[in-house]
Amino acid sequence: MTEHLSSNVVNYLVWRYLQEAGYAKAALALAHDWNDEPETLPFADKVQTHTLLRMLQDGLWLDDMRAAASNGTEERRYQFGRDHGRPFARYNGDARRRKTLSSRRVRKEEVNGTAADGDAPARKKKKGSNEAQARVNGDMEIETNGAPAESEAIVSDADSVIEEEVAPLVTTLSLGESGGLQTEKITDLGPQTTFLRIDEPGATVVHTEWSPTEPQLLLTAGESLLRIYHIPNSSQTQPDAPTEPVSRDLDIGLNHPTVTAVAWTLPGEALIGTLEDMTADSGEKMTKGKLYHLSEGGLQTRLVTAVLGSVFALRYNAPANLLLSVCSTDVNSRICVWKEIKQEPLYSAQTDHPVFAAEWMNDSTFVVAGYGILEVYEITAENKLVVQKSFTTSTRWENLRYDSVCNIIACSSASDETHPKLGLILPGDTEIRTHEFAPGEDITGLEFQPITNPASHNADSHRLLATSSDSGFWTVQFWNAKKPFENVQRFSSGSVIEIAFSPDGYLLAAAGTDTVTFWDPEVGIAKAKWKPADNDEQKWDTTLPDARDTELEHLLRWDADGKKLAYKLGNQVAIINFWSMNSTAQKV
Repeated sequence: MTEHLSSNVVNYLVWRYLQEAGYAKAALALAHDWNDEPETLPFADKVQTHTLLRMLQDGLWLDDMRAAASNGTEERRYQFGRDHGRPFARYNGDARRRKTLSSRRVRKEEVNGTAADGDAPARKKKKGSNEAQARVNGDMEIETNGAPAESEAIVSDADSVIEEEVAPLVTTLSLGESGGLQTEKITDLGPQTTFLRIDEPGATVVHTEWSPTEPQLLLTAGESLLRIYHIPNSSQTQPDAPTEPVSRDLDIGLNHPTVTAVAWTLPGEALIGTLEDMTADSGEKMTKGKLYHLSEGGLQTRLVTAVLGSVFALRYNAPANLLLSVCSTDVNSRICVWKEIKQEPLYSAQTDHPVFAAEWMNDSTFVVAGYGILEVYEITAENKLVVQKSFTTSTRWENLRYDSVCNIIACSSASDETHPKLGLILPGDTEIRTHEFAPGEDITGLEFQPITNPASHNADSHRLLATSSDSGFWTVQFWNAKKPFENVQRFSSGSVIEIAFSPDGYLLAAAGTDTVTFWDPEVGIAKAKWKPADNDEQKWDTTLPDARDTELEHLLRWDADGKKLAYKLGNQVAIINFWSMNSTAQKV
């Protein structure tokens, strides 16, 4: 006997769908016309997330099975065609960001012309990502006799509905997930934009990094690209000051190099890791890694050293004037600490694991993470580099962050993990605490909220850690890192590919394909958004990845003053300006 459907049940399922997909105004209108307190209905606590979507998917599955069983005598009852209207430009889940397994494998295979024997399988393509939404009109007839409730198609359709709009949500659902209610007008930052385009054949933008000491300098680098931009402030009043960005290409004497890592150091100076395609005397193709020092704003370049493998991480410790570099192949890594950028490092260590991420903890301690490795290193009083702590792990860690306020290490796993993991290490821990995400919910962003005055943080305060996902329902989540894994805020913002806190921690920028939403992490509501204006379409290309020759990779970078945000999408960079606001805290 099938479940009985009443108007209350149908209305409640529609109301829940509208809430979960972010159509809160429509949900409020439905509740006003039908029931002011839908959650008080006796069956409300039995309804799980995405129930309506699962029911619809089950119905479509049964309809397809019925048509198949008729041997062609009956057609499918529900057919919506291939054209569902103009698709929202979204991130292709296969088009992984730079620091993902696929791109890393390519780099590793290029090292010295040898193929890497990495055992990590290539990630499977998500299904149904571009067929977003089936709308049901008229009478509804639903049977529930054994169709699977959880399937890949169901997850894909749920993702697509959520990702249809990357827009600030008005949250009214009070089921303990989010208590924010959008009441104030959201600031539109679209008109305050400067666009940079890199159109040279063969050039690909991989890195965009602001100078920490000269906020008007932006270094862009990647494949066959090394360029510095001077971005004028929107508030500049000097009559002879340039009003448009001025760029200068930097020549390091290599043939179409790929820049794999970037770190600004002293004013006007930076370090870059490169890969160069070369041909040996025997005619064999090979790729060579090198470390270069840029000075005088890039006017002077100097080769520091050749490296084995690729430079995956460069981290500068300004108070100690130390540079940390990590070079990795598919089987091992070399970790170096440089005091002065000469030909030999001050300290070095070898590991038998690929290392991809590193963070300074203080002037003499740093942490590294990679495939099957998470270790803390210390420079001792005897001037030796030793392993202070080694955490047993088999996880492929790709992202790493350290919070100096509470001495907490956070890490997230690679996209090829069956269950993506969030890891936390608190002071005194001897093991990594982990939280598993659902399969396919890759962690695309991992950031601690900056605290400008650490003395203001007390023992009872939350220590906010933000994560983002490009799929699943809750695509932006805030955790209390001091109490693993306590969820403080979470909400759906469509597919989120990159996140970045403003320097003062007041705003979290969350980027989709052509929209950046700025969230207040304390209350979980949107304060501002950026989307290119209609007349900027020629300046900002949001063509879907499967219609392009190259993947759309994303980056978000705030300048040191919090007045400009660089949003990189593919080979274009939007400089989102906040100069019309007095301060970050007064932006909205």
